[in-house]
Amino acid sequence: MSHWRLWRLSFLAILVAHLGCGLAGVFLIQRASETVGRVHRDNIVSLEATERMLAVLTQSIAGPVERSVFRSHLDNAKANVTEPEEWKALSVIEANQGDALSGHQDNRARVVLAIEELGNANRKAIVRADQAARATGSAGAWALALATLISIGLTSLVAHQLGQQVLKPLSEVRAVLLAHRSGQRGRRCVKSGDPSWVTVLSTLDELLDRQRESTLAAGPDLRPLVAMLLDRQEAALELRDLSGRRIAASQRALEITSQSDGPPEVASVEWRFDATTEPPGAAQAEGLQESSEHQRFGLELVRLRDASSPASRGPRP
Repeated sequence: MSHWRLWRLSFLAILVAHLGCGLAGVFLIQRASETVGRVHRDNIVSLEATERMLAVLTQSIAGPVERSVFRSHLDNAKANVTEPEEWKALSVIEANQGDALSGHQDNRARVVLAIEELGNANRKAIVRADQAARATGSAGAWALALATLISIGLTSLVAHQLGQQVLKPLSEVRAVLLAHRSGQRGRRCVKSGDPSWVTVLSTLDELLDRQRESTLAAGPDLRPLVAMLLDRQEAALELRDLSGRRIAASQRALEITSQSDGPPEVASVEWRFDATTEPPGAAQAEGLQESSEHQRFGLELVRLRDASSPASRGPRP
């Protein structure tokens, strides 16, 4: 399996783990909501019916309105039977409701006991539903906690692998480049991690080696050394090429140049080296100027005119 395919599968596994945690939480909340709704639909309605019927029985003799109310709540209880025990109690209420509402004490007592049994059956059903909901919630909570731990562990593993196989090689590249910029030209990469990163680090080492070889082939930069030697002289000396471009200068020459509005005046040429070459056949070439064919190369050391130095003023008139 390739390196990048492994990374894609790892991130996909993290996404699946987080998605599973979210769906598990939604499932638990939905199950709790369904349990509350089922309890209200199956049991609370029956309990409300028993309370209303008991309220009617508190009157010694019920009138037509009270009988209608009692019958309506009895029908509601019969339409909402969810427990086997409810049928026995409803049959007793149905058989004795007329005499109970008319004031017969024996029938009223039997109806009251049957209504209590009906209420107890529904309360027991609510307790069982609560216990089932608690068990489901507890199991779901532990499952959600386990999924969260798996997600955290997988994320930590991927983060560790990311640090070892990606961030560590990048840090090595950064350290080598910073060391190279600070002057440590011999610093090279410590190769570790995935083979693709080893290839990248090896390529960087090759580029640094080539740059170092080209720098050594070009020779050292002697301009700082020349400037230091010129500074030992009190005169305003300046080293130029044959085009007049300054290569190095003494401190006094730099001061004169900074104080002058234009190019400083040359008092004398102390030393000159001219290595101008002429390519073969230049004399026989037609339509070409001789000066354009010459390759000019040379150096000259000039003394700038310094008003404060008698040596650079020249002969008095």
